[in-house]
Order: sequence, then structure tokens, then C-alpha cells
Amino acid sequence: RGLFNEASKFYLKAQQLSPDHYWVQYYQGLCYLNLREFGAAESSFSSCIARRPDYPWAYIQRSIGYARLGHFENAEFDLDSAEKLDSTLFSVFVNRGVLLLTQRKFDDALQNLEQARELKPDSGKPLINIAAAYAALAAELQKPPVEGDSPNNKTTEPASDLEIEQQVQSLYDKALDALA
Repeated sequence: RGLFNEASKFYLKAQQLSPDHYWVQYYQGLCYLNLREFGAAESSFSSCIARRPDYPWAYIQRSIGYARLGHFENAEFDLDSAEKLDSTLFSVFVNRGVLLLTQRKFDDALQNLEQARELKPDSGKPLINIAAAYAALAAELQKPPVEGDSPNNKTTEPASDLEIEQQVQSLYDKALDALA
């Protein structure tokens, strides 16, 4: 933290000298992300985007700040904006996959992580998150149903232990396949 604090001080001085320079705003935002000052990071990346709206990395980084603040719709919008600027950016799909995973949108998360995997087949990032998505989905399946939680508010018969075990095993097998 100490070095990011020091770097931040110099970026703030640089901002005073060159307030319109988008790189200063961008790197100040990175410092704020690392310091876990997500509101300040969002503000710095917003300033960067105002000066350079065609720079996709500022949107990607701002999406992280938004996600950490719980502003998921803003984070998704920023990732969509970055993708429109460059549809080949691996980080767009990894970050969107993780964002969707945190919202328990497993199918969409897996789709984005698979797209990231196609862009960089040798990277472990999508694989780790694909495995996490399948594990989280398996954990969801193991939860007992909640009254009124099923479609049309009709209760369903709980799955048998054997059915749950088979579903979980299938999900873990898919996660392992993703690692192959």
C-alpha cells in the first residue's frame, strides 16, 4: 500500500501540472484501485474517459471500480463500451465473466469466460474462473429448495441425494474438461 500511496502523491502533483493529460488520470485510477479507494478510482477513470473516450482500458478499469462499489449495471455498460472499441480484448471477457459470476449469472459468465479462453487458449485466468463458476453452480444445486422459490411460486419436489450428486459430478467434470 505504501508504494501506491507514494505513486498517488506524484500523480496528484502531475495532475496539477497537466490536468488535461489522460494518462495521469488513468494511472491515478490504477493507484486508487490498488488502494481499494473505488469511488476515487471511478472518478479518475471517468476523467480519463472524458479526455480519451476511445481508450478501452479506461472503461475496463472503471468497470472494476463500479463492480467493487456494487454498481453492476455501470460495470456491465463499461465492459460493453470497451468491447465496442475493441472486440478482441481478452480482459473484457474475463472481467465480464467474473462480474456475471459474482451476480450468480452462471450461463452468461461461462459464455464470456469461454470467449476469453478462445482469445487466449494458453491463459489460466478463464480456466480458473470457469472452474469457480461450475463449483458455485454445484453449490447452488446442493442447497435445499426454498418455499416459493420455484417458477410460478409452485413448490417442487426436492432432488434426491443421488440426483444432486450426479448434477454436481457433471458440473465438476465440465470444470475439469475446461482445464484440459
